[in-house]
Amino acid sequence: MTGAPFFTALVLMAAAAPAASAACKLVKIGEIPVTVQGVPVAPASLDGHPVRLIVDTGASSSLLWHSAVAAFNLRRLSVSGGLLVGAGGRTDSELVNVREFGLAGYVVHDLRFIATGPTDTSRMALGDIAGILGEDFLSRMDVEFDLAAGRVRLFEPQSCDGDQVVYWAAEYFTVPLSAAPPESRWLEAHASLNGHDVVAMLDTGASRSMVSAEIIRRSGMAPVAAAAGAGTLHGIGSAAIQLSSAPFQSLTIGQETIHNPHLGVADVFAAQREVQLGSYIKQSAFAEPDLILGADFFLAHRVYIARRQGRIYFTYLGVPLFQPDPDAAPLTPAPTPQSAH
Repeated sequence: MTGAPFFTALVLMAAAAPAASAACKLVKIGEIPVTVQGVPVAPASLDGHPVRLIVDTGASSSLLWHSAVAAFNLRRLSVSGGLLVGAGGRTDSELVNVREFGLAGYVVHDLRFIATGPTDTSRMALGDIAGILGEDFLSRMDVEFDLAAGRVRLFEPQSCDGDQVVYWAAEYFTVPLSAAPPESRWLEAHASLNGHDVVAMLDTGASRSMVSAEIIRRSGMAPVAAAAGAGTLHGIGSAAIQLSSAPFQSLTIGQETIHNPHLGVADVFAAQREVQLGSYIKQSAFAEPDLILGADFFLAHRVYIARRQGRIYFTYLGVPLFQPDPDAAPLTPAPTPQSAH
């Protein structure tokens, strides 16, 4: 997806949202309704056909499944979209043209998308999910994830250089964004697992939060009890990812600490590693995150991604988080957040 024409169209039609202060104005570009089926899913349309797209901060590019391209007879451009690398391995792609793309009440003409995935209709059978709305679109503006209310809001901040963007609360947590791997556009921040520094990717396209199987082999990073099997996951490639889960001592991000979190454990990027020339060891094509904070984290928080500031602001909603039984009571009271100034 090219992204730039769509973003420009949204800005031109933007309506001002309530400002947090006289100096700071949040111009709301759009509001996307979402439902959460493990991950946030938004309604959209492809050449007039209603579909749904996963809103995925862990995807560098917006994607359409080959099955959607075939089902709606979208125009293939006979141009490769390049080799896509990520969870589940590596896969080829192609470019397709969407004559009319609809999202959040807007219709934009002649957008290019990257098409990938299986050619059969197995992915479409999951309730007409046709692909992914990724970071090539989302990273162009500030984004508020209010998944508990079923909304993703898009903002263009004006003269907002701090916590004025947290317009819904007087107290909040905050953490600076870290430099992500080149071309990834990932949302990454430093966190602490069992008291040790880790790199966390905030990924709404992952239904649950996971720790890399690689890092739990480090000293002090092991779970406090043995991991138990929890099924399999799938990414953009064909390889299935084995998932287990285990309790850890603590997880801290920003000023928020969760004690005894129950997290998934998986070697998420194993399938994309390859042996490089002159080596016998499989190496990754990019710097892999140690921890993935998934949609379960976003459901338990209201999150504002302040791109221009390079910060993430979030407030805890007081619901169960990182537990084997999601219907259980919260493990610990919400920590005292930072006060707004």
